[in-house]
This record gives sequence, structure tokens and C-alpha cells, in this order.
Amino acid sequence: MTSRQAGYVTPGTDNPPLAVLSVGNFDGVHRGHARLIGRAARAARKIGAKCVAVTFKKPFGVRTGSALTSAEEKAALLIEAGADEVIALDGGNKLWRLSPEDFARKILLRLNPAAIVAGYDFRFGRNAAGKAQDLPAILREAGRKIKLIVEKPLKHRGSIISSSAARRAVARGDVKTASRMLGRPYSVSGAKTSGAGLGAKLGFPTVNINVPREKMLPAGIFACFASPATDNRRPIMLKAAAYAGKSPTLLRLKKNRLEFHVISPEGFLNAVKDARKWKVFFIDKIRDDKKFASTRVLKKQIKKDIILAGGLLNKPSSKAKVKRGDPGMATV
Repeated sequence: MTSRQAGYVTPGTDNPPLAVLSVGNFDGVHRGHARLIGRAARAARKIGAKCVAVTFKKPFGVRTGSALTSAEEKAALLIEAGADEVIALDGGNKLWRLSPEDFARKILLRLNPAAIVAGYDFRFGRNAAGKAQDLPAILREAGRKIKLIVEKPLKHRGSIISSSAARRAVARGDVKTASRMLGRPYSVSGAKTSGAGLGAKLGFPTVNINVPREKMLPAGIFACFASPATDNRRPIMLKAAAYAGKSPTLLRLKKNRLEFHVISPEGFLNAVKDARKWKVFFIDKIRDDKKFASTRVLKKQIKKDIILAGGLLNKPSSKAKVKRGDPGMATV
């Protein structure tokens, strides 16, 4: 295990240390995933082993533009949840064509597992034919005895928390429900890019974000916090109103775009105006996107949206949500 990139390591041919493995897509790294990794970390500490999260650079079965986390975000969140290492498997179609037996022997066995912690619905191998309960027998035939721990599902309001459920919530713009499943606000990070300048012409200058190709973007108008990537030792959160859509009134784009207008004091925006990268935390949805009869009507509605966003973001509960991910974060 030698190559490292953004928290990921690639399986090598050397002798890895004893490990407790947890394997999965882990898209979104929701509360259920975090609990599973925590269980694996505790099991690893008991025997002096490493807690290793095994995932995939491209989540299996997740279409481009539908992922809840980028590869870098997923690695950081898994480590935050308790993993000592995150191993990204990047084998393309060859990887998905492996039988359950070959996946266990050629991939998992090489990582020197003492135990494997799996979710209740874990499947592996070609056509997802392998179940977690198959692993001990497969590895025993290969000469390795392991302990299997199957984690029960975690529920939210009676429904099982899953990446699919969180994706459905984000897709319909229900970022509050997604936040409860993820254990933190849904967020999108991206480089600052140039826009059409329409916001400034309307009197509401915006920061435009280049959304990563793999990331899911909710559509609508949202109350959000925006955090610039700066050299500031204490990261800051700026209150903002975000727009994600195709601008049907003025531009009629084919693809959704993301931009936000900072509500926080102008002085704070000026202090970070040269930031090249931003992270937008979606706190609550204000309304759906729609086409307006004129720019005058649109401008009037934007004013209302900004006032409503400011009220939502001033609630202590909104600030608490975003500080869960970084207790040292300052909100402005």
C-alpha cells in the first residue's frame, strides 16, 4: 500500500498490517456509514489492528452527476468517522466482473483482514451475488479465518437511512431531510468561475461555482452558508442565498448552475473576494426555480428570497447544523 492521493491508498503487493476492514460504496458517508466505521475502529483498537475503509473511486451503480460526495470528500469523511486508511479500488469493468470468490481472495485477502465489518445489505462480486455472510467461508477456504460483524440498519423517522434515500431527498431539494440522514448539511465544493454577470446587473452580485461533474446539485433557491478556501486559520461561514438551476427567465440554460449572493456584511465578502474555491452548505430550501414574466418581477422576488434566507440562517439551529462538521467555524 504505497500510492496515496487525497486520503486514498491503493492496494500494493507488500505485507500490509493486520486490519479490520469495512467495505462499501459509502456515497455520502451518512450516519449509518459513520456508525459502521466507528464499530470497525473500536474492533481494530481491541486487537491492535488498523481500521481500513475499502471503497471505490467511482461508486458502483451511481450515475455521473448523482454522487453525494466526491472522492476527496468521501475519503476525508471516512477518516473523520474513524478509519485509519481509506483504500480506493479503481478497476473499472474488470473489478465489477470479478466473482464473489475472486473479489474476496484477490482484493480483500490481500489487505490482511482479521475481521470485516459490513452493513446489513452489503453485496459484492459480479451481479452483487455475494452476501456478507458468505465472506467467512470464502476466506476460510483460502486459508484465512476472519470474524464477521454485520451492522444493523440505522433509521430516521421509521425509514432506513441509505445513500439512495439521501440522493432522493437532494434530488427533490429536500436538503433538511438529507441533512438529517447525512448528519451534516449537504454541501458542494468547487472552484470559483465567471458567470454572465446578470446578478450584478440586477443589483445582487453573485459568486459562481464550477460544480464537480460527479456531484448531485439540488435545484431551487436555498438558504445556505458559504465558506471560502483561504489561509485564515479559523474558517468562516458567510450567510448567503444560493441559486441552483437553468435560469429560465434570462438564460434558459441546458444544465443547472450554482451561484450564491452573500448576505453577510460587505466587509467580510471583500476580505475573501479573491478566494478561488468555495464550499456551499445547503441549510433549507426557499422555493422552486421558475420563469418570471419580467426582470422587474424577478428582481422583486430575489429581494424576498434574500430576506427569507437571512431569517432562516439567523436561527441558532441553522448555525448549529453547519458547526457540527467544524466546531471552530465562525459564522458571519
